[in-house]
Amino acid sequence: GTDLRKSSRSVVIVLKSSSARIEAKAIGLGITTVVAGWIMWLRDLNDHGSLSHRLGSHFGFVLTIGAVLATIAAFLGAFGVGRNVEIEKHGKLDLVLLLLAVACMATARFW
Repeated sequence: GTDLRKSSRSVVIVLKSSSARIEAKAIGLGITTVVAGWIMWLRDLNDHGSLSHRLGSHFGFVLTIGAVLATIAAFLGAFGVGRNVEIEKHGKLDLVLLLLAVACMATARFW
């Protein structure tokens, strides 16, 4: 009786801590990816000379929209989905933002 309760509690604690570690790693990878993307965006900005030239081209404008959507998705994922009770609602919003960001970045060259 008592031994079974203790072992089932320890299993639950291990699963929760494992889930928290996976969540923390996913958040870290997401934020790292977004920061790396903005660093590349800023480096490319040097090639265009100014922000108005960058945003004046279709490629630069659509790429910037994708970067902003990815940034919003990363922050929603880090501070909304993992911490909020309404996981399904926020998770769907995060997924839509990510899909839009990927679509913008993948097709920016063709606009």
